[in-house]
Amino acid sequence: MKLSLRTQTEARESEQNFSTGFLKWPSRWNARDSNWILHTTEQRHTVSTKDMALKTGHFSSQRPWKARKPNAESAETGIAQQVGLQSLLVRHATLVILPLKDPAILAALAAEAMADGYRMVTRLIEEWLTGVNRFGKPGEKAYVVTLDGQVCGVGGLNIDPFADDDRVGRVRRLYIASTVRRRGVGSAVMQQIMRDAVGRFDCLHLRTHDPEASAFYEAIGFTPVTGNEHVTHQRATG
Repeated sequence: MKLSLRTQTEARESEQNFSTGFLKWPSRWNARDSNWILHTTEQRHTVSTKDMALKTGHFSSQRPWKARKPNAESAETGIAQQVGLQSLLVRHATLVILPLKDPAILAALAAEAMADGYRMVTRLIEEWLTGVNRFGKPGEKAYVVTLDGQVCGVGGLNIDPFADDDRVGRVRRLYIASTVRRRGVGSAVMQQIMRDAVGRFDCLHLRTHDPEASAFYEAIGFTPVTGNEHVTHQRATG
């Protein structure tokens, strides 16, 4: 199929944006129609994103990765539309990112994370229930992620409690279920967090000593920090 010059240009832009590790979703989100688009038809979008996935190697499947309008019959997707959050297809599965309202929904994910050797989800639940951290200060956010209705991830944004500056944010308690990693779920959560941070925070901090997590954060623009026990990576929000 021959693409128009405009569509070819858009496809190249998609490839460039995706290859950086960040999906440039803010500029692609059509709030009026609640749909991820490249200002083309769905057929053209499918072609460009398939090429993008094959070129960058971010997806092992050779099937097209494409967006669609959220299913109006889905309660979760309907909520995502109302608050302007993501609802999209990841390898033909519907991924939804919603504000976290009740940590009880994270029980199974917390158990999986503990079995995987990580306590961040359990700590999130404990701190929420005790009131230590409910992500309720100005600019703070917490999100739960579902894939086809099943909870598969969580992540949040706090004012950095270790920085003497409320313009410094901190990525907190990010965990993605092992069964859905390397499918763009973590990138989707981080993209939402970065969108929230713009205008409220000047930079974001985080702390991880996991090699795979470090590689992930560095791939999406965070730079390593040395000599600070509370920070291993940072990124400007502008």
